[in-house]
Amino acid sequence: AVPLRTQREQAVLRRFAQKRRVRRVKRRGVQLAIRPYATDDFDACVRLLASLPEWRDLPESVRDYASVLEGMSVWVAAVGERLVGLLAVLPSIDAPSAEIQLLAIHPDVRKRGIGRALVERVLVQLRANGTRVVTTMLLDAAHDDGRHDPARRVYRSLGFEPVQRPDAFAAQPAAQWIRRL
Repeated sequence: AVPLRTQREQAVLRRFAQKRRVRRVKRRGVQLAIRPYATDDFDACVRLLASLPEWRDLPESVRDYASVLEGMSVWVAAVGERLVGLLAVLPSIDAPSAEIQLLAIHPDVRKRGIGRALVERVLVQLRANGTRVVTTMLLDAAHDDGRHDPARRVYRSLGFEPVQRPDAFAAQPAAQWIRRL
């Protein structure tokens, strides 16, 4: 279940939702529609998350995580009627910052620029809404088997940089990446 939001949190999410509209882009031969998440996208999001290798064997977790998306600002990418990507952002309540919580692209359509298009679109929207810093967490390359290399390449090419961590956190498997807008 989605936790109840304070009035201030609801205002931030409403502000983020303003002026959202469908953007159509063509990436590597794919006609892509990027638009805000709608409640009727829930089942398609569950199917998308379940298609990911790291989530395939966790059906209860997939449904639970998809439910949490309802409390975030989520953008989806569709080819025709098929939802092929999603990006979930959690805007900060107290600061002009936001965190990308999830970027998921269906395995059948990866390496076609869909993830990049989603991140680019959301960065434009965040900047327009006054966000000045965007962060995300990625599995550190030293703890990864290579599955997250494409995500690291996309984020790096869009101006994100990994944050240097103090030695006390060096053993953590995830690294924070940051971009100033």
